[in-house]
Amino acid sequence: MDAPRGHFVTTGSHVVLALVMSEPLLPTADIEVITPEVADRYLRTNTANRALRPTAVKEYVAEMESGDWLLGCDAIGFDVNGVLINGQHRLNAVVKSGIASDFIVARNLPTKSKNALDVGKRRQLHERITIAGHKITVKEANICTLMLTPWSSNQVYKIKTHAQREQIVLLHQAFKPSITFVAEAAPNSLGADLTAAVFLAEHSSKEQVRDFLSLISTGVRCDGTTQPGDQAVRLYRDFRINLKAQGKRGADMHNLRMAVTAAEKFASESPVRVLRPYANNPFYEMEKLIETTISKEA
Repeated sequence: MDAPRGHFVTTGSHVVLALVMSEPLLPTADIEVITPEVADRYLRTNTANRALRPTAVKEYVAEMESGDWLLGCDAIGFDVNGVLINGQHRLNAVVKSGIASDFIVARNLPTKSKNALDVGKRRQLHERITIAGHKITVKEANICTLMLTPWSSNQVYKIKTHAQREQIVLLHQAFKPSITFVAEAAPNSLGADLTAAVFLAEHSSKEQVRDFLSLISTGVRCDGTTQPGDQAVRLYRDFRINLKAQGKRGADMHNLRMAVTAAEKFASESPVRVLRPYANNPFYEMEKLIETTISKEA
């Protein structure tokens, strides 16, 4: 509790301290244009925050530089003593980007407010897209991210900007029936397996897609049998088992290329002795359709 204010008064020959209980300062909130200079000044009061996360600052800088940064409902917060208790990453991004931006600024917050701020995890991609008005699940967002990442890339795209999230939405809308089907058919499968199944679903029957996913997870088709044309998927399954034995997640693009290659060979019933990923996406027409779809956002 803040200490009461007081002043000295004279009563006869005595000087006494008269205590006057001050009214608590009420929190306020306003929209401010925060320039790099203002952000730097605000950061000088940053004595109560956790350690800075450079990755978060870098992501915010990218959004500001691309013009994708928008006014949000999470305020830059100062307590009753003028100490910054929320917003250090955004303010650092303003300084680093050199770009002024609009923010809600809340002042006179209780000092204990910092204990309730920023304790949750950062919103995931599917949450940000859903909040923006397009409902999508975590699995579906993962599939779309893998579809968006170029075939030859070493790493899966990190979706950081508004424009990239809009591309995810466009892919989800364009291929929603196949994406929803495979996500519901194999909810425990990894993203690479599901994405390969989406490519397959655009060219094959649902029964064949179910068999493909079953072969990956169990080694046999849905009816418990195997066929000569299943060898590529079974080799891919062995590849995944070996990765797991080595303690590797298999979440990179090489894993996706292996899965999609297995899907194409499964669809064409090609004989396989050794599974090696194609240099280019074998589902060429769908690859071109993906490029056309995301170009709508450009």
